Amino acid sequence: MSEPSSAYINDIGGDVKGIIGDGDVKGIIGDIKGGVVNQYIIAQYSEAEIHSRNLKPGSPYLGLNKFEPGDKDKFFGREKWIIELSNDLEKNNLLLLLGASGSGKSSLIQAGLIPYLSDQWGASQLVTIIFVPNNNPFTSFSDNFPKKYQDKVSDFFNSPNNLTLSNVIKWCQEESFKWIIFIDQFEELFARTPKLERDKFIASLIPLIQQQDESIKLILAMRSDFLDELQEYADLTNEVEKQIRLTREMTEIELRLAIAEPAARNGVTFEKGLVEQIIHDFYHQAGSLPLLQYTLDLLWREDKPSENNRVLNIETYQNIGGVSGALQKQANNIYNK
Repeated sequence: MSEPSSAYINDIGGDVKGIIGDGDVKGIIGDIKGGVVNQYIIAQYSEAEIHSRNLKPGSPYLGLNKFEPGDKDKFFGREKWIIELSNDLEKNNLLLLLGASGSGKSSLIQAGLIPYLSDQWGASQLVTIIFVPNNNPFTSFSDNFPKKYQDKVSDFFNSPNNLTLSNVIKWCQEESFKWIIFIDQFEELFARTPKLERDKFIASLIPLIQQQDESIKLILAMRSDFLDELQEYADLTNEVEKQIRLTREMTEIELRLAIAEPAARNGVTFEKGLVEQIIHDFYHQAGSLPLLQYTLDLLWREDKPSENNRVLNIETYQNIGGVSGALQKQANNIYNK
C-alpha cells in the first residue's frame, strides 16, 4: 500500500482516520469477526496510479435509480454504520431504521447491510425478501419471495388460516438457512394500504417479531415523519421502540468516499477542489443523497471520461448547475427539445 502522504484521498482533503473508529472497525478496512467491508482505492493510490488503471467508461453513479444489493460495489462511505447495524442484528432479530426522505435509508440497507450480511453468513445460505407494501401488503410480501419458494407460498396463501408472516416463513424454511425480510418504505402501509388490510398485516408482524428464531431477521425502513402513525399501533410500537436507529447525516469524510471512490474504481479522478465544492453544495441542499447521485451521474455523462480525459471538471459541474440546479436544468433541456 502506498504511503498515506501519496494517496489521492489526501489531495481531495480526506483523512483516513475519519473512518477508522474503535472496536471492531480496524483501519481503512472494517473488520467484524474476520469480514472485510471495503478497501479504498483512493486511500491506497495516487492520482497518477488511479489514472493508470483500466478505464471503465460507464457511469459508476446511479442517478435517480435505487441502490440494490447488486450495487454494493458502487456504495461507499457507510462502513461504520453497516458494522453497527450488523452488530445490532447479531443481538436482535428486529431493526427499524428511521430517517428523512432522501437520507439514504433504503440504500444503506440494500447496498450496504444486506450484502455485508450475505458475505458474513454465506450467500448460498441466505434468503432475502425485499418489498414495499402496497394496497395489499400480503401480496407485496408473497410476490417477492424467491422463485424456488413461489409454489409453496401460493399454496399457503390460498388457504390463509392463521396467516402470519412467521407461519409463511416456517412453511418454507430449510435447515441452516438464514432469512432477511426487509420492508422498505414502511410508511406506505399508512399512506396507501386500506386500514383493514393494514391492521391485518401489522397483526401478522407481531408473531414474526416475537419469535425467538435467530435465523430470521426483520428490517424496517420508514420516514421519520410517519412515527405518529406508527404509534397508533401500540403492540407494534412496544416491540420496535427499543430497536429504532436514526439515520445519521453523512460526514465530510464519508461523502468524500461516496463521491470519489466510484470514479477511482473506474480509473477517473476529480479536478482539485471539485469534491469540496460538491460537498459544500450538498450540505446547502438539505443533504439529498438521490440528488447527489443524480448530479454525479450527470457530471460523468457530460464530461465523458476517456483515455485522454481522466478528470471530472469544475467547469462541467458548473455548467450542469451543480447539486442545486442539475435536476432542474436537465428537465428544462428535455422540455425545450
